[in-house]
Formats: sequence, structure tokens, C-alpha cells
Amino acid sequence: MNHAQEPKTHEGADEASQTPPSPIDNDAEKTHEPKDRSTPAQGPPPNGGSRAWLVVFGGWCCYLSSYGWLSSIGVFQTYYEQTLLPSYPSSTIAWILSVQVFILNGMAPINGKIFDNYGSSALITIGTFLHIFGIMMISLSTEYYQLFLAQSVCSGIGAAMVFHGATNAVSTWFSTRRGLALGLASSGASIGGVIIPIMFHRLVHNIGFGWTMRAISFMLLGLQTIALLSVRSYVNHVPKPIDAMDFLRPFKEMPYFFNAIGCFFTMWGILIPFNYIALSGQSAGLSPDLALYLIPILNGASLFGRIFPPWIGDHFGRFNTAILSVIFGAILVLALWIPAPLSSSSAPTIVFAALYGLPLGCFAAILPALVGQITTDVRTIGVRLGSTFFVTSWAGLTGQPIAGALVQRGAGMGDMEFVYLKMSTQYDGIVAPYDEMRKLPGEGCESYNMREAIAPYIQGAKVLDLACGSGYYSQLLLSWGASEVIGVDISSGMVEAARAKTTSAGIRFLVADCSIPTEFEGGPFDIVFGGWLLNYAPDRATMANMFRNISLNLKEGGRFFGVTPYPTEEPRTHNEVAFASKPLFWDRIWVQPTGDVADGVSTRVTADIEPEKVGFNNYHLKVSVYEQAAREGGMKGKLTWRPIIIPDSIPKGDNWEAEVAEYMKMPHFDVLVVEKG
Repeated sequence: MNHAQEPKTHEGADEASQTPPSPIDNDAEKTHEPKDRSTPAQGPPPNGGSRAWLVVFGGWCCYLSSYGWLSSIGVFQTYYEQTLLPSYPSSTIAWILSVQVFILNGMAPINGKIFDNYGSSALITIGTFLHIFGIMMISLSTEYYQLFLAQSVCSGIGAAMVFHGATNAVSTWFSTRRGLALGLASSGASIGGVIIPIMFHRLVHNIGFGWTMRAISFMLLGLQTIALLSVRSYVNHVPKPIDAMDFLRPFKEMPYFFNAIGCFFTMWGILIPFNYIALSGQSAGLSPDLALYLIPILNGASLFGRIFPPWIGDHFGRFNTAILSVIFGAILVLALWIPAPLSSSSAPTIVFAALYGLPLGCFAAILPALVGQITTDVRTIGVRLGSTFFVTSWAGLTGQPIAGALVQRGAGMGDMEFVYLKMSTQYDGIVAPYDEMRKLPGEGCESYNMREAIAPYIQGAKVLDLACGSGYYSQLLLSWGASEVIGVDISSGMVEAARAKTTSAGIRFLVADCSIPTEFEGGPFDIVFGGWLLNYAPDRATMANMFRNISLNLKEGGRFFGVTPYPTEEPRTHNEVAFASKPLFWDRIWVQPTGDVADGVSTRVTADIEPEKVGFNNYHLKVSVYEQAAREGGMKGKLTWRPIIIPDSIPKGDNWEAEVAEYMKMPHFDVLVVEKG
């Protein structure tokens, strides 16, 4: 048999010089009707024709179903952490998603060999069944292991077969226009990454998690039906014996080797912002609804990254385009994602999501074209592309859990947390002015009421101080009689400041996310303290997680003491009225509602501190939400809202009595006491 080989091509070469004239360019489907037969096709790839573009469209459907599904992992990370698996840490949940990424890429050598031997039909048929079946099983899952088997393994294997079958098939139809063709096909992933998160977010609250997943699976089944009828390989395949060296031999070529290494390191980092952008958006002050829309925004922007840079690469160099794209992505992370929490606006986070889609989409689309450019025999494209994807699969497997562990615990140089990984450090840059806030007269009113509440229980007690900030209350708790205080805060900057000004051996500080149930060393504790902890919960589910953390670390019969926004069923009205006129001792701090959330309002706290104002974001939820979340979190004992007392030490103005009388109608805070019971 005579096996036709693809002629060597060069970036930017004239298409006409690479392919013969008619009939291939004009009507490819008449001359070369691919049926995955055992007889090799003759002639170079057609680089066009209605049949070739029909394959691209079928590939678009496959990309939407496979990579588009994978592009929605951020919404699952958020939902699993906050609702379905609230007792599991971020790093553990990340394994569900990272294994799915690993399988999608790691199965590439196997799928590539199947493709080289039998074509795309078998891959896409079996893959469609496994992928849809896996999503259906996700709809029935309630436990971690069930989600892992259904989403990571079953759906992951199916999506991998669909993805690689389509990618390899499209690659066989094009040489000089391969970047454009793969870019157009991969744009389906961008569309899927927009549709699936919005579909999930809109449906899950109306029809529940189970039926939401079934609705998504039916949509993907329709798309895969189109793909099954349209995607075929241009090359006719002859089965060959499996030889392990087929997968290793390409690495002897230096261009191939270094390309694979570069793709590994790019994949290791490029997906981290993508996976955590919804959670980081909430930490940067966005409402949960808007934060979840960051994923569709990013995926929508990646549509342009998947089409235009690869097309440019066809003319000006695919490797040049890939390198510039990765550099651009790194600049965006350093210039926008890292500083976002320090901004008083949500604009940097939203702009980052829109712009980061360009390098993310470009890398995903151009990777197969890079391998194709350094492949001289198109009949080996499956194995060569598969080996590269296998290398990148290890980056996908390890990157997300490492990121999740850094988010949860804090790590890095010395005692410093990995810089801004979760963007949960809106306080890192405001340590000094935040400490100045604690010197305002109104803060004295707050600490006085807390001392009155905790005094009967503090002597000799071991105390866990959650959301300790720079250690203001940690120091007070020790001075009030605690024998030991462990302070915990998500901001490494705040924790570093607390450690710097602490000399007592009775206090230690840790970096951790207080909304994730974690047994802290030194527990169980007599008292868990939360001076402005619960106001960072955007919804009841997150607050219930905080209470689970509190309950997990309390002794039986122990108590939680927390400073909270004033308990009311009308938080928006309360803030608008209460801060319209304030007494003299509270006239330098404002709390303004910034948006409605399901259980209350999001707010912006601003303090007029020299030399400049400082602000941060939190939430004021309904009083019923606090009480329900406490019970859901395991705090079953007596729950008390203590009445506020104005101490005599507060500075008095000319209209003191009238101001206090007005303030007491709507105080800005209260003290919550809950027994574990």
C-alpha cells in the first residue's frame, strides 16, 4: 500500500503553493470521501471545502460538550465548597476537578493511538455515552466519592474521548490553515463555558442540583448527535500493533521536547485563576451572583482568544503568537488579579476576567497547532498530540490541589501565604489604617459590650479567635483573663502584623480560611470568638459553614461570642436609616448597601482615617439567617442577642442624650452569644 504523506509546510506560506489546484480545494468531499476505511487517502489535506468545514462544525459541538464542560469547573468548585460538600476543604474538592483535567489530557496517548488505528468514529461514539452517563450520575450524587467517580472518572474519560477524537479529526483536514480551523472548532469550548455556568446558576435554585445536571446532559446529548453524524478523519486508517516507543520516540526531537515542557509549565499556572475566579471575586467584594458570572465573562472573552490569535499565528508564526499570549496572561495576573482586593471597586476583577480569556483561549486552541507544525507525517498526529497532552495532564492534576492547599492554609516564603492566590486579602494592604479604626471612640463602645458579655466565662479559658485581623481582640481576650488565645485570619498581611506586635507567649496566630471547617491545633476550646466574622458570609450556606467550624472547635457546653451587624429582617433599610445620622462617637465610619443578595445585602464599610479613607466589603444578612445557620452548623444551645450598652467613657457632645436616644433605636452592631449545647 502507498501511504500518502503531508508535505512539509512553513508558517505563513501561501496556501496555493502547498496544495494542488482542483479538485481538492474546490470540492473535497467529491474526491476524498473519508470513511475511516483501511485504504489510505491520497493527496495533501484539502485546507477547505464544504466537507472539511462540516467536520470543523462537528468538532465545535464536541469542544462545547467536552472542553466547554471543563471550562465550567469554577462554578462547581464554588457550589461544592459552599453547598454540596461544605465539610470538605478546598484542596480536597479541587481533586474532583483536577482529576477530570488530568484524565482529559492524560488519556491523549491512548485516544491518539485509537485514532491513528481506527479514526474518530469509535472515540466519539463511546465517549459520548460515557460523558452523558457520567453527568446523569452526577445528578444522583450526594457524597464525595460519588461525585469523584461520576464527574472525574466516568464523565472525564468520556469527555476526553470526545475531545481528542474531534481535535485529531479536524487536524487531518488542514495544514496551512490548521490554526484557524482548530481555533474555530475550539470556540465551542468558549460558548460552552458561557452557557453551562449561566444555565447551572439559573436552574440550580429553581429545579435543584439533580435536574439541573440532567438538563445540561440532554443539551450535550443533542450536540453530540450532530457530532456523530459529521466528524470524520480525512486520513483513512490502518490498524498497527501498539508499540510503547511510538509515544516516547517524539521526545528525542528537541523542538518537540521543549514544546512539551513549555506546555506543561503553562498549563500548571494558567488554570489557577480560572478555577478560583468566582471565589476570588467574592473575596474581592463582588456579590455571589456577580462573582459566578465572572466565569461566563472569562469564557466569552476566550472566544476571541481561540479564533484570532491562532489565525494570526498561521501568518506570523504560531510559536511567536503562543509566547506573546502567555506573557500577556502573566502581566494580567500581576497587574490586575493580584491588586484587585486593594481596590475600592469591583472593576479590576471584572476587567481581568474579560481580558484573561484571551491568553487562556489562545493557549487551549493553539496547542494542537503547535504540535501539528512540528509533525511531518499527519498519520502520526494522534500519538504525537496525545503525548504532549499527557505531559500537560500532570500539570492539570497537581496545579489545582496545590492551589487549593495554599488557599486553605497559607504557604510560601517564611510565614507568608502564597501571594493573593485566592484574592482573599482585601485587608493585606490596609493593616495600618485598619488598626487606626480600632482607636475610634465607637470601637470602645463595641469592646465594652463584648467584655460585659464574655466576662463570666473568660477566666482561664482557652480561646479561638476567628477573623482575628491584626490581633486587636486577641490581645484584649488575653488581658481579660484567657489562658491561651489562638488567632486565625485569612489575610497573611493581617497575621504578620499581629505577630509583629505580640510579645506574649499566650497568643499564636495562623493563616486559614475561617469559613472552612478545620480542627485547629490546641482545641477543643472553651470559647470561640468572632469579632466581625459572620458578616463576611455572603449567604446562609457560607454562614452555616462558619458555624460548623465554630462547633467543630468548641468543647461541649462551650460558647461562641460574636460581634455582628444589628439583627434585623430589613438589613437594607436599617443601614440606610442608621447611618444617615450618627452620634458623635461614630461619625467617621459609614456602611452603605452596594447590592441585594438572596439573604440580605452586600455592604461597603468606609472609614475616614488619616491620611486617607479606607474601605472593605462585607454582608448584612437577615437575623433569621443567622439563627438558622447557627442551628445548621451544629450550635444547638441557647442563642442570645444582647442589648447594647453605651459606656460612660464615650466622648459626649453638646446633644449627647438626643444622639444616644436616636442611636439606640438602630445601633450599628450587636453581640451574639450561642452555646454549643
